[in-house]
Amino acid sequence: MVRNDKEDREESSRWSRFPARRKVSAVAIVLVALLGLFVANQKWLGNGEVSVSKDHLQKLDGFDTEIDSAVSLIAAGKNSDAKVILGKILVDAPNHVLANFNMGVMAQFENRLDDAVNYYSTALVGAPKFKSALYNRGLANRDNGNIEQAIADLNTVIANYPDSASAAFNLGNILIAKGDQETGNAFLERALKLDPSLGG
Repeated sequence: MVRNDKEDREESSRWSRFPARRKVSAVAIVLVALLGLFVANQKWLGNGEVSVSKDHLQKLDGFDTEIDSAVSLIAAGKNSDAKVILGKILVDAPNHVLANFNMGVMAQFENRLDDAVNYYSTALVGAPKFKSALYNRGLANRDNGNIEQAIADLNTVIANYPDSASAAFNLGNILIAKGDQETGNAFLERALKLDPSLGG
């Protein structure tokens, strides 16, 4: 995704309370904007990270045709129509992993962070190690000021997916903002070893 100078300035302002954030904010936006599409279509996330595939999640709750339709609508910017489809799934299957996940993604688009956290949390009931749900919930908790929960979520991502450069990078910046320079810098160094492009 190509960002213009105005977008960069806006992101820099938004994340000003976290040092060294401009690069990671752009990464986070790309990931959040595309997660629903990548997960539903078994594609790769940014930085070479793979999430749980639709085939795996289908074994948990099905509704693959409806999910594919909803994801196509999200890709077309028709979130309201996607919400109708996902909402109908959730009437029949309230804990449906991908329906909750994609509702969470849209809530995060719309800065409804409490809703996003709730949807991701429900998705994680059915798939406790669902990387994208853990990662996104960590970002939503961070942006909502729930820093300790954000740290816990990102630590869980790293514990289960030690090659997650973006989780390490975000966690490092959060810890530095909290005043834990030593641990934060260690996570930043780890992230940069995994993905040198995060260094700018």
